[in-house]
Amino acid sequence: MNLPKLIALSASFLAPMILIALGSSCSDIQWSPEKQSTKQASGQADSVQSDWEVSHYFDDYGDKTDRKFLANKVLFKGRFSNSATDGSKLTARIVVEKDKGLILLFYEYGWSDMSHIDVTEYSVYVNTSDNQEISGKIPCLSLCLFSDELTQSIHNWLMAGKNVKFYLEHERKILGSTTYRFSTGEHQGYAGAYAKL
Repeated sequence: MNLPKLIALSASFLAPMILIALGSSCSDIQWSPEKQSTKQASGQADSVQSDWEVSHYFDDYGDKTDRKFLANKVLFKGRFSNSATDGSKLTARIVVEKDKGLILLFYEYGWSDMSHIDVTEYSVYVNTSDNQEISGKIPCLSLCLFSDELTQSIHNWLMAGKNVKFYLEHERKILGSTTYRFSTGEHQGYAGAYAKL
């Protein structure tokens, strides 16, 4: 069964994205730009500035579906390292579907798709600015539901507006290990956007 394609409302979503975990059949998800909403284009703004926005999934024919998701408007910044590079630029997006779970999208070097060749599992370590921590393992390209303690903790920390820091690691038989680090930094509006889903 094909998963509807992701379409973003903001022109800032122009680069190809990489899905590494936390969603349904990840291979069918695509991210592509769409024109800004009428409200944004007319210069009107919400009274509270939000770092998150709600959008819809579109089907294979380009028609909008009733399913919604929220995502950070500006890509989060981080670094990644592997056998070919050390501390190179990484950007990330968190996509959330209500009552389901989270999807993490990564750009290596800020724009390039991440390869999943020979990867079966990621070790995930998550920390907040007030030193709350949780860790776990996620199978590559699989669904992480809010019923999972790791995903629920991430969601709760985002709801509270905390700076959430991520460290992911995987070992490849052929290419060795790769690590990914990124942080949400200071952000606002997640709870309000989630309520609109």
